[in-house]
Amino acid sequence: MKEDWKADDLKPLIGHKISPIADALNLFAGNSKEFRFQIEVDAKKYWYREMLRFVPAPAMKIVSMVLDRTIGWAKVAEIITEDQFQNGIRTTDLDELITSGTGQNAKTIRKYTRILTDKHLMSRFPLKTRGRARYWYTPIFINDLNAKIKAHDDKGLWAACHARASSDWGYWGN
Repeated sequence: MKEDWKADDLKPLIGHKISPIADALNLFAGNSKEFRFQIEVDAKKYWYREMLRFVPAPAMKIVSMVLDRTIGWAKVAEIITEDQFQNGIRTTDLDELITSGTGQNAKTIRKYTRILTDKHLMSRFPLKTRGRARYWYTPIFINDLNAKIKAHDDKGLWAACHARASSDWGYWGN
């Protein structure tokens, strides 16, 4: 890692603009392979070794999709709509299935995403949009992510990611 990171030194953000904090998390993960690897190891260990026994099967389907859409795509945060949880995601030309979804109904998805986030097992944050509620998710609770960032950020990369997301959005907030 470089001594002093500047927003211009960062690799570009993968995907689309989610929110300033989510974009900063994804920038940090994209520019720090050690952090991204550690999040992947920690998240899989947490969910598949420690929590599998305690979390109901419908909730584990949701967790698996969040893990796939974030860590599986080298991200830490991602927007996942209720429809995507239900029916999956297809390519733009609708020929290829990217993920099959959970197959659960909307009521079950709302119930278990609420339970998982209320118990601080993962994080869900609303996007400020018109129309349907949309959320971005992280597979690890946000406070735990902050602690991991501090442990891996000895060169000021987080500040650079924060600055980039802030300048891209024109403000800093959720």
